[in-house]
Amino acid sequence: MENENGESSNNNINARLAIMELANMISVPMSLNAVVKLKVADVIWQNGSNAPLSPVEILAKIRSPQGGGDAENLQRILRMLTSYGVFKEHVVDDGSQRRYSLTEVGKTLVTDENGLSHGSYVLQHHQDALMRAWTMVHEAVNDSSIEPFVKANGEPAYNYYGKNSEMNSLMLNAMSGVSVPFMKAILEGYDGFQGVKTLVDVGGSGGDCLKMILEKHTNIELGINFDLPEVVEKAPQIPSIKHVGGDMFDYIPKGDAIFMKWVLTTWTDDECKEIMKSCYNALPEKGKFIACEPVLPQHTDDSKRTRALLEGDIFVMTIYRAKGKHRTEEEYRQLGRAAGFNDCKEAMENGNGETSNNNNNNARLAIMELANMISVPMSLNAIIKLKVADAIWEGGSNAPLSPAEILAKIRPQGGGDAENLQRILRMLTSYRVFEEHVVDDGSQRRYSLTEVGKTLVTDENGLSHGLYVLQHHQDELMRVWTMVHETVNDSSSDPFVKVYGERPYSYYGKNPEMNSLMFNAMSGVSMPFMKVMLERYDGFEGVKTLVDVGGSVGDGLKMILEKHSSIELGINFDLPKVVEKAPQIPRIKHVGGDMLDCIPKGDAIFMKWILVIFTDDECKQIMKSCYNALPEKGKFIICEPVLPHHTDDSKRTRALLESDIYVMAIYRAQGKHRTEEEYRQLGQAAGFTNCKGIYIDHFFTILEFHKS
Repeated sequence: MENENGESSNNNINARLAIMELANMISVPMSLNAVVKLKVADVIWQNGSNAPLSPVEILAKIRSPQGGGDAENLQRILRMLTSYGVFKEHVVDDGSQRRYSLTEVGKTLVTDENGLSHGSYVLQHHQDALMRAWTMVHEAVNDSSIEPFVKANGEPAYNYYGKNSEMNSLMLNAMSGVSVPFMKAILEGYDGFQGVKTLVDVGGSGGDCLKMILEKHTNIELGINFDLPEVVEKAPQIPSIKHVGGDMFDYIPKGDAIFMKWVLTTWTDDECKEIMKSCYNALPEKGKFIACEPVLPQHTDDSKRTRALLEGDIFVMTIYRAKGKHRTEEEYRQLGRAAGFNDCKEAMENGNGETSNNNNNNARLAIMELANMISVPMSLNAIIKLKVADAIWEGGSNAPLSPAEILAKIRPQGGGDAENLQRILRMLTSYRVFEEHVVDDGSQRRYSLTEVGKTLVTDENGLSHGLYVLQHHQDELMRVWTMVHETVNDSSSDPFVKVYGERPYSYYGKNPEMNSLMFNAMSGVSMPFMKVMLERYDGFEGVKTLVDVGGSVGDGLKMILEKHSSIELGINFDLPKVVEKAPQIPRIKHVGGDMLDCIPKGDAIFMKWILVIFTDDECKQIMKSCYNALPEKGKFIICEPVLPHHTDDSKRTRALLESDIYVMAIYRAQGKHRTEEEYRQLGQAAGFTNCKGIYIDHFFTILEFHKS
């Protein structure tokens, strides 16, 4: 029956699904990073054939001639990226066989004849040094005088790259991989170089882009490639191009037109004015300054273009310059006027500055969004560290606040950077975490919480989904994410173990702070689900003795017993070291043991979020122990994230597939999310004759196994 409470409950379920998707979203760019490292796109493309291949066939090609590898883990990565439009999935027969080809987005990762692709841009964004900086996004709000990258690595990014030839080479290739396709689009769709005799390219590196312009526009008699002396001294000789070394803050060579691409975004407003003034002084009357930059929209929406631009802005803030930024067209116009220019015209537009709607441009926009997507979970992590949701909520008011007003609440001691906070809030608005209230001409923005944002508000027990986000993005876990490809190369050793020498739970157990955060994170996610389950699921009726396997300290079991007074005894079963810390609870008996050995007897056995970290054989063993502990007509009830049979781009599918990658990368390379049919087969192998799926929550599914 539809009613206000039912509608509210559905809103909560949808919001919790959305926050689970965002919390696990780091799986997306890191899986993209993995397929680039594994050269999957090149293997599938194979000289343009793009024939659908199975994970086994792909693996045979990328690991030739040594062989080996884990095709199932490769499929998990491919399925998840299929939900984001990188691959196309071809399902054979009953769905047990899946093959993959490249979409237009996936084709951007194919290496061209010059050794370039957008794959280098993906790799460059997710190196270890950059990953160290991502847990410090909140510091760009607390103190914007020092970049998160500098705080993490001790020096600015470009200096750091310059001391590492491999990183420097990757950066240059990454920039070329993105710039060359963009320049082709400019040369096809922009006529602003016509009539120019002398063109100056400021920040032109080795002169590749200037060369492309001169080849297209033969009217240009001289191209001046202007960059730092140490850069241009390595530039090759190119006909009609003169390389000039210098500092754009001091002077810029004179020309009829000055061209600049992806330069201003790393400078402050005052520095941009200074650079643009140098350009103004170098131009004759009627001269032209042409800047190609990522330009932010005035209004915040959830389009790919808006998301890609706002994510890229957070990347700049975190890695390159806390006060460098993407800007709106109006902001650039004002900077130009301050430098002396009296006119500003946007000549081309798309996610990175182009105006074509063709497949190539849309695909490049999509891959830029995915490559920068790490900005999303790490910005979410930042606003939780800053306690922004609690500041806005303030006892339920949820009154729209400006970034300056929020900053005053979260930093009563003063200080902080309201503009950088707004950049984070805008980006998360595009993912529906906040609602943006634009005042007047858009120069003033205020923010309130959406239903998704409300999941981050701390409740009376000190819990929220925010703890789950924090737990997912600790420094120790970030180090592991660059090794997702290793779950394909060798799944016998988990990435976490390769980095730290032991399993996560053992590692957490030695660190009280990490251990406490893990338990609170699980509670923050589990408690809301348990409330929904107890509202909508009647499977505990008639049960006299209920065993909760892996019940920790008994909180979930206590909720069940409070709802179902017919249950006479609840047995909380977990490892001895866990239950020894459990409090005394009426009608609950705490029992320590190992579920792989034996499980206490009861009329029904309950298990929540347990089987995902075990292999299929271990699951059969656990389920067999449950079968043996149940009487005839007994019931085994599990709550697990259950994968859909078909891969689509829904929030539910993405959240479940992302979480599956999280399990694979962090907890167990051979643990996994499963489909309902896979669980049914495991249950049958353990002796259960019947399995029924009950879908009352978008993330967790209840599965009932009956012993008959």
